[in-house]
Amino acid sequence: MMAETEWEAVAVILSKLSAAEINKLSHIIAEQITFNKVPSSEACMKKLSNEEWCHVTRLLSKFYKTAIKQALSEEQIQECLHQLPEEQKTAIKNAISTHRQDLRLSLLDDTTAVSQCVLKDFDWQLKLVMSSDKLSSVNEPLLNVDLNLQDGTGSFEQVAVELDQADLKKFLASLEACSKAVQQLTV
Repeated sequence: MMAETEWEAVAVILSKLSAAEINKLSHIIAEQITFNKVPSSEACMKKLSNEEWCHVTRLLSKFYKTAIKQALSEEQIQECLHQLPEEQKTAIKNAISTHRQDLRLSLLDDTTAVSQCVLKDFDWQLKLVMSSDKLSSVNEPLLNVDLNLQDGTGSFEQVAVELDQADLKKFLASLEACSKAVQQLTV
């Protein structure tokens, strides 16, 4: 999580704000992550310097993301915030609890947006290689898969893959692992 000194710095900065301002700031940071927008500093700029504002929003944003990624319960969040005064803990914990589902979906979208390509169509052929120029009898099945991918700009690309039996087993195992990981994230 965050180092003790980072939490101490956050506590000092947040002590300059009222409970209502801390609550508002906590929700602003959650909405920043959820809607991927720059947080408005108008609510707190009279009491915080620009450097303090950037520091506290960066650290709290990091904590929110970590709490969601690790699926921390409210009690675990409370334990992580043990250096902060009760009103600051409550505001941060409530913001995470209120926005938990939206934060999780936003982080999931960020993860899936790593690649802009989307599978639009595929075609496959199964071939049996009877022999080669080096061996008189091979009798090895080969799977040819043509993937039609569309990138973020709308253009299409075709990728051809040829898999032998061992490669196919590895490929299917990795697809099953990906499927399980996605199912766990969506639960």
